[in-house]
Amino acid sequence: MKTRLEYFLILSALLLVPPLAYSEPGATLKHLSNTPVTMLDWGVEKMIKRLDGLQVTGVGKIRVTVTVDREKSRFVVYGHSFREGDTAQEAKQWCQLTVTAIRGALGVSASSGKSVMPTGTIIRTFFSHNSTNDSKASQNFYQDLENMTLITASYALTNSKQEVRCEAPLLGTDITYSK
Repeated sequence: MKTRLEYFLILSALLLVPPLAYSEPGATLKHLSNTPVTMLDWGVEKMIKRLDGLQVTGVGKIRVTVTVDREKSRFVVYGHSFREGDTAQEAKQWCQLTVTAIRGALGVSASSGKSVMPTGTIIRTFFSHNSTNDSKASQNFYQDLENMTLITASYALTNSKQEVRCEAPLLGTDITYSK
């Protein structure tokens, strides 16, 4: 049987324990909570998530960055690996494989250079959200996104300070090479 002292100690402990405290979020958290993410931020992040670490046959895993070139109004998808080519021809082949792999991951056929889906490339899923209303966007909004996308890759040449660089639009089969 419990003594009065035990009851007193238990009751005192319960009364002295502070209730769960709630505090207001700090200024940084408030700022982040109230700063909206734009569809541009959202889409670029989703594109990077889809492409980064892409396995390219003959090259290996590549790193992908996506930047927005505001002056030229386009997205630049840059695929790169730390491999070095022994010859310019080998590096050129890796560029081609990288561009083809990125196109494929975005829903573009390597042979035709056109979307494999009747509704367009996967890019349209990156720049849309089910809670947005795209009625204010232009009729050609998604086609514009596809046309704005430029894919680039570069590979350094072994024992040289040169590199082979290539650029290609998302849609199409053309690839431009430079040293």
